[in-house]
Amino acid sequence: TDELIFWLFMIQQRSDRSAFISPYLCSLEHAAPDLLSWRSNDESTLKGAIDLSNLGNSLLESHNRLERQCQLLDDIRLKFPEKCASLLPPDIFNMESLLWARGHYLSRRYPGKYSLSTNDEDTTACIHQFGKEIGLQSLGCLVPLLDMLNHNHDHDWLKFHVENDCLQVICNHPVQKGSELYSCYGELSNEQLLFAYGFALRNNPFDSFALKLKSTSAAASQVFYIRRGGMSGVPLELWQALSLLVNGVNDTSDEEENTGEVIGFDECLSLKEFLVNKAKNMDICLQRLKEVKNSVPKVTKVKRKLGADGEGSYLLMDKAAQLEWYVNGQKEILSEVLGDIETLLSQYSADDEDDDEIVEEEVKS
Repeated sequence: TDELIFWLFMIQQRSDRSAFISPYLCSLEHAAPDLLSWRSNDESTLKGAIDLSNLGNSLLESHNRLERQCQLLDDIRLKFPEKCASLLPPDIFNMESLLWARGHYLSRRYPGKYSLSTNDEDTTACIHQFGKEIGLQSLGCLVPLLDMLNHNHDHDWLKFHVENDCLQVICNHPVQKGSELYSCYGELSNEQLLFAYGFALRNNPFDSFALKLKSTSAAASQVFYIRRGGMSGVPLELWQALSLLVNGVNDTSDEEENTGEVIGFDECLSLKEFLVNKAKNMDICLQRLKEVKNSVPKVTKVKRKLGADGEGSYLLMDKAAQLEWYVNGQKEILSEVLGDIETLLSQYSADDEDDDEIVEEEVKS
């Protein structure tokens, strides 16, 4: 993939001290901040605690993909041993270095369109509208110094414009002199933030729960994102997919008419079954995280500032808290939807009882 080529380029440029960008790449931390790069024994235990979550599944898929990419490099070395001895030495290009390059690429990249020299209004007009992460499907670019800015979604702090082969960074919101300058990475959920950046936000308003469904008619699974707000956060497309699974009918000729009709008793019951199992998994994840936290010796912030032996434990507790915010957000979304579904199902039951009473009265008559 283009991304793999980019990572290999990062590794090569870091190892070549005469390369123009080598000082920048050498300045990056040995361990990238993304969640897949949490590799110490304690950090691995933390990641294992969330293996039943969507994020845990994504981490496993990413790890397996990275292993396949390492195997690809080994296969190339076997096929072209003489050329690869100097071009792809295994002591430089390996799982460790790929993990480093991938992690820093994910956590520091800016959309690839910033690296293009163009005056096309369609390319630059909406860049700041979606924050830093617009165009994630395209290859990103690294922007030294700018990638040091921390995330804050309160404002569109910056806007960008490409002109004359230069990336112009314009302050888009008043900032008091001496204050920290932020960048809005985008309206990202904690799952996205942890996956790429290794941090989460408490009570993140942009949290969502990804539900994967595989229908008999579709070759691949479909992923639907349920957002906060109970039933209002469930996308219409998910109800339509459930209707297809339950009834074998997918009438999407008129979405406006479908909105009220597609949410039937069977669809609600089907979604409830999916989400109840997911909610149980979230409870297990929270219990595991609690056990990990209880096993870590309690330390004070003072020790951390002094660089005492407790610093590692303090940082681990902080990472555990980040994962708890993610899992709690997932559980809150599920609880809100399940609560609304229970209310709707009870209304269906009440309507059925009313219909039975009407029929009974008619029979008596």
